[in-house]
Amino acid sequence: RGRSYVDDPGFFLARDGNADFAAELAATIRTLFAADAPAGDGAPACRFVARHRWLAARLGQPLPDALAACPAYAAWRGTVNAGRITLVFPGSYLNSPSSMFGHTLLRIDPPEGETATVWLSRAVSFGADTTGADGSLPYIWKGLAGGYAGYFQVEPYFGKIQHYGRMENRDLWEYPLDLDATETAFLVDHLWEVQQ
Repeated sequence: RGRSYVDDPGFFLARDGNADFAAELAATIRTLFAADAPAGDGAPACRFVARHRWLAARLGQPLPDALAACPAYAAWRGTVNAGRITLVFPGSYLNSPSSMFGHTLLRIDPPEGETATVWLSRAVSFGADTTGADGSLPYIWKGLAGGYAGYFQVEPYFGKIQHYGRMENRDLWEYPLDLDATETAFLVDHLWEVQQ
C-alpha cells in the first residue's frame, strides 16, 4: 500500500484517502455519481473535473458538461487555450548556485493555426512556497528536506521568458511532447485539480 504525495486533505473525498486508495475510489464514485450530487462551483464534480471525466469513461456513465455546470472552471479553462504541451528546462545561472538544481516546467501552447507565438502560451510550474523569512541555512535545509509546501501554478509564459531569458540570462531548452488532444485536455483538467 502506498501513500499519496499530496498531503492536502481537501484533495481527497475519503477521510483517509491519501493512504487508502480503495476507500478514496469508493468515496469518489459515491460522491460524483450520486443521484443527489451537489452542483455548482463548490461541488466535488466541479473541483475534480479530470477525475470525474476519467471515471465516467471507465464506468460508462453520462457526464454533465463541466463548462456549463461549473462557472469558475469554465472561466479558468477559457484562459488556458491548449493545443500542444512542451517541456521546458531553463539552464543553470552562474550567479545563482541553486539554479544548478534546475527548474522544469510545462508550456501549454495554443492550437496550430491560432496566433502561433509562445508569448501567448501558459506556463505550468511546481515550486516551494517560501516566505523569505528564513535565513540561508534554514532555507537550504528546508529546501533539501522537503520543509516547504509545494504548489502548482499556471501563469502567462511571457513572464517566464522575461525572468529566465532576460533577467538571469539562462537558456530555455524546449522539448515538444507527443500528446494527442484527449491527453492534452486531461492534463489541463488535472491542473485545475492540483493548482494551488
